[in-house]
Amino acid sequence: MRTKKKPVKKTPVKKAAPKKVAAKKSAPRKTSAASASSTRDFMQTKFTEQTVYWLIIGVAVIALAAWVLSLQVQLNEMYDEIDATTTSYVSPSKSR
Repeated sequence: MRTKKKPVKKTPVKKAAPKKVAAKKSAPRKTSAASASSTRDFMQTKFTEQTVYWLIIGVAVIALAAWVLSLQVQLNEMYDEIDATTTSYVSPSKSR
C-alpha cells in the first residue's frame, strides 16, 4: 500500500521593506563668472579684448562688401560700354 504524501505548506517569502532615505540637503549653488556678469546692468559696457576682435572682423566684412560692390559697378559700366559700341540687332518682322 502506498502512503499519500502530505502537501508541504510553503511559507511566503517576506519582501524587505524599502528603506526610507532621508532627503539630502543640497549644497549652496556656486555662481559662475558668466552668470555673475549677467546680473549686472544691461546698459553697462565694458571694452574687452573680444570687442577689439569683433571690431576688426566687422571692419573687414564691410571693406570686403565695399570692394565687391565697386567691382560690380565697374563690371556693369564695362557691359554698358560694350552695349553702346555694338550695333543692335533688329529682328525681321513677319510679312503677311
